Amino acid sequence: MRILLILAAAFLASCEQTPAPPRDATKEPWYRDSVEQLTAINREAESAFAGGKPDRAAALIEKGQPLVARLLDVPNPTLEAAVAATGLDDLYGRMLL
Repeated sequence: MRILLILAAAFLASCEQTPAPPRDATKEPWYRDSVEQLTAINREAESAFAGGKPDRAAALIEKGQPLVARLLDVPNPTLEAAVAATGLDDLYGRMLL
């Protein structure tokens, strides 16, 4: 009787549904919007730095950091997101020199 109970439990456990595959975050609307926001921040920070306003550029770089983290935290970030993130890092590096 116990063996039958164990076999029934094993059978029922093997019949559970497989979990749904995770959604591709890069296809979500928030992802595209965040990439566009970060690109705009990059342009504005670049312009501020070129215009001799390093404090404004630094503030914009800080503003973009949460977007960078969110964009690159997904399993397979897009090339656009990576380019936007490196653009922000590049400007920060140039500001340090």
